[in-house]
Amino acid sequence: MDMGKIENPKVSVIVPVYNVKPYLERCIDSLISQSLKEIEIILVDDGSTDGSAAICDDYARRDERIVVIHKQNGGVSSARNVGIDFAKGDYIMFVDSDDWVEPEFCNQPYDVAKQNDADMVMFGLNMINGSRKYRNVEVPEGLFTSKETALYLLTGPVQNYSVNKIIRGSIAKKVHFIEGMIFEDIDANYRFVLGCDSFVCIEDRLYNYVIRDGSITTTRNRKHFNDLFISHYRKYLDLKNLGFDPYKTVDLYGLCRAALLYLIYIGSDDEYSKDASSVLKEHWAETGDKFSLKRRALMQLYSISPVMFDLFCKLGGKRL
Repeated sequence: MDMGKIENPKVSVIVPVYNVKPYLERCIDSLISQSLKEIEIILVDDGSTDGSAAICDDYARRDERIVVIHKQNGGVSSARNVGIDFAKGDYIMFVDSDDWVEPEFCNQPYDVAKQNDADMVMFGLNMINGSRKYRNVEVPEGLFTSKETALYLLTGPVQNYSVNKIIRGSIAKKVHFIEGMIFEDIDANYRFVLGCDSFVCIEDRLYNYVIRDGSITTTRNRKHFNDLFISHYRKYLDLKNLGFDPYKTVDLYGLCRAALLYLIYIGSDDEYSKDASSVLKEHWAETGDKFSLKRRALMQLYSISPVMFDLFCKLGGKRL
């Protein structure tokens, strides 16, 4: 591990790297070109086998701000956690190694955070699919001091991305991503918010988020639907137990969607089936009209007969 030469970086940028050779140079180039120069770039090589590790080492030889940590493969959460533990910056940011960022990605949120003594700054991003089609994700501009308001923002345009935020380092270091879980951002981000006292949103889209076919979050399998529900449900329970109103702080449509998908693709007699059913019973009335006619019909069938629902899903090829 190269310990780096930047003693007191203003921002630590954590980049998990695993077999992304075609995209990695674009990502690192966008980071070394930042207008804010006092940063450390932590490249966590998560056991890459495609030459990505060598690219990381080569960049580290050319730029003293780059730290490379090589580790056995453990997944994106494991890599982020290693980066969090190492980071020395006043603030911490996250970047995925197949994405790239704008030149003001570090500088603008850092300046806003310092000017407002904010624990977190959230900003917009561009969603880009394989055909280079853009979908802009913007956030409502303003300064907020209510945790409830910030949690509400996570149910809307800010959503649960970790990559469109800058977080005070002392707060980020108290939160770690759950290792082995898909949708780990849903779990981590509300816990980041719970540690903060002041939040700022800026409209600028400073991050380019690439949606690739075959990526972890686009691969549909049993674990995908299991972790999707667990991540939403864990947040829902935690916030209720802490006294927050779920109607103001939880994406209830997202929770119900995850619950219904769990029942469709995993079954109504599995580990979390009762929890999924309970969620739908409690919140379907206010979310049901947002679902497609097909899924509303499936929910109606489930409410009449879980046995017939299971049979239909098996015969219809819904089960994974």
